[in-house]
Parts: sequence; C-alpha cells; structure tokens
Amino acid sequence: MSGKIDQIMAEHYDEVMKAWLHADEFRRDGIAQIRGYVKKNRILRPKIAELGSGRGELTELVLREIPRSVVYAKDSSELMNLKIKENLARYIDKRLFVLDDGINYFGNNQFDIFCSCWTFHNISKDERHSYITCANISLHKNGLFLMLDKCIPDNADEQQLLNDIQKRIMTYIENEEIRASLCEHELRDLSPDFIMREGKLLDFLKIGFDNVKIDRTYGVDAVITAIKK
Repeated sequence: MSGKIDQIMAEHYDEVMKAWLHADEFRRDGIAQIRGYVKKNRILRPKIAELGSGRGELTELVLREIPRSVVYAKDSSELMNLKIKENLARYIDKRLFVLDDGINYFGNNQFDIFCSCWTFHNISKDERHSYITCANISLHKNGLFLMLDKCIPDNADEQQLLNDIQKRIMTYIENEEIRASLCEHELRDLSPDFIMREGKLLDFLKIGFDNVKIDRTYGVDAVITAIKK
C-alpha cells in the first residue's frame, strides 16, 4: 500500500472498515481454515508466516484462537510494523515475531502455514508471482497456503466494480479526505499493473500447489486455499 493509505489505515481503521462490513467474518473464515488444517494434521505448535500483517487484526485472531501457534509477521510498511508491536505487545518475542526482512527470512525457513489478508492485490503483477513463489518455498511439503484477498472474476465488469465500491465508500465514509484516498486506491487496484484476476491467479498457484480452490467469496473478496505439493 502507499504511505498515505498506510497512514489512514493506522489512524482511522474503524472509520475505513465501515465500508467493508464483512471484514470480521472474512478473517474468521480464514481462521476456520487454519484451525481445520491444524486439527487434521495434528500440529501441536503451528509455525505460521504472515505477509502483510498490517495492524495485526488477523494476527491477533490466529494467536488467540490457534493454541500454541507462533507467528512470524512482516509488513512492507514500517508504520504498520510499529502498530502491530504496539497493539499486540503482550505476544511480542513470545509467540509473535515481527520481522525486519520478511522475504529473506521466509525464503530461508520452513513453516506449516503461510497466510495473508488483503496483501497480494497490493503487490504489482510484475512482483506478485515472485512473492507467491517465496511463499511456496517457505512451506513444508503439504503446508497450507491461505490467501484472503481481492480476486476479480474473469467475467467481471471492472467499471461496474469500481462504481459499486465507490458508492459504498461514499455511503459509509464521512471524511472527504479518506473517501478520496480510498477511491484512488481502489482505482489503482483495477489498473492493468495491479488487477488480480481469478483465472490467472489460480492457474499460477496450480504450478506449485495442489487442491487450489476458492472456499468462499464476499463480493470480489475471496478465501483461497492451496496445499504445497
């Protein structure tokens, strides 16, 4: 994300989330996937990598609801890294480790689970595949890849999607500066350099993963899971 959006998310998170009323349920769907995977595979102390951890909303759910889990978190924004340390101080250096150089660390260590929430659509198409490849490398064989993200159906009308989200922002967000920044960000997400199309994403995931599927959708937001080959 841009520095401006990072600042808005850090300081006005509750205001922004008024336009994404499904956010809590969306993340809980992700937690259900992690919980089911951990139980099925009888993992006593799951080691979890999280890319794009933000202020720690998904991170906190993982730590609270997945017993004995240990999370290694990384966000590209130093502001967000400071926020997660502040918000989840009780876990720091015990069950939560906020990384300075996450990609290198992820690439040189092995995890049971790799997760992200609203992260990959913020990475340009030119770089996205390398980040997904890094996620694959970081996982044990049969490890879980969980992506909670904006994934545009192949047959979607981009202009209609933009109109819908802008209408939602204008309806629920009162602050004009926040409105303008969010609308600009959403426009960028649908640009040729960033748009994350469902078909191309799933096809790429199938190169290194099995059981690639979309488990649930909330409009264009999708719960995507895959198992490392």
